Amino acid sequence: MSAWIGLTLFAALMQAARTGMQKQLSTRTSAMTTTLARYFYTLPLAWLYLSAVLHIRSVDFPQVQATFLTFAAMSAVAQILATVFMVKLFQQRNFAVGISYAKSEAIMVALLGALFFAEPLTLLGWLSVGAGAIGILLLSPRGDASGGMASRIAALLTSKSAAYGLATGVCFALSSLWLRQASLSLETDKVASAAMTLATMISIQCVLIVSYQAARTPAELRHMFSHWPLVLGVGITSMCGSIGWFTAMTLENPALVKTLGQVEFFFTLIIALRIFKESFSLREYLGMAAIIVSVVGVLNV
Repeated sequence: MSAWIGLTLFAALMQAARTGMQKQLSTRTSAMTTTLARYFYTLPLAWLYLSAVLHIRSVDFPQVQATFLTFAAMSAVAQILATVFMVKLFQQRNFAVGISYAKSEAIMVALLGALFFAEPLTLLGWLSVGAGAIGILLLSPRGDASGGMASRIAALLTSKSAAYGLATGVCFALSSLWLRQASLSLETDKVASAAMTLATMISIQCVLIVSYQAARTPAELRHMFSHWPLVLGVGITSMCGSIGWFTAMTLENPALVKTLGQVEFFFTLIIALRIFKESFSLREYLGMAAIIVSVVGVLNV
């Protein structure tokens, strides 16, 4: 088995485990505190990883410029918002459905790229986006059964869970686009630039969230430490997943890595069924399947 395949499967498993632990933590702490858990213990690991990459690849510390810091900060804030929305979504809907909404990130990236970054979509791309839209409609509340599609669209537009889900996808998409711009602005080794971007983003995220929590709800910070085993688990799995994704995408075409990475959905389904004891309607299964098909289609355009 090729190394990138093993790394991708490992990263997908770590990501599913991390989000599962975040869902558990979200029942005990606020959405912002649960979001901080993703970054707090990851911070020292990210800088250790950067140091190891620079040493192993014999690369000097990257020259940081305003362009890099601007895009890294924008990406960091977008990822914070995406994680907060995802945690709130977990509190509204079950685990697997929440992850399916979050998977709309790839669809949003395709749309935003076509609209604002001069990256036009092919016919397959638009068909894939359409499949994703159908999936989102299937996951949305039913609305008035006599109202047909118009009622379902109205229910989607007024549904809090759908709003959180779509906001999650949009914010993750913006984070991905800005992260790429930040990494490309560093004129250095690709692996080193990715590691530098990761460490910088996590640093910004920790400073922002800790400052916010200290000013608004300092008791929540103490409350987070009372759940340190779960918080540590979130941090470790988050870092392991990031290293897996970054390394796999260095070894192989990112589109192939992300396509194989959709196996995370099946890990998520196992966690939802076995650990959280969730059940799904046929409509929800069809909606989740449509979104996964859409994501795979978009990634292979």
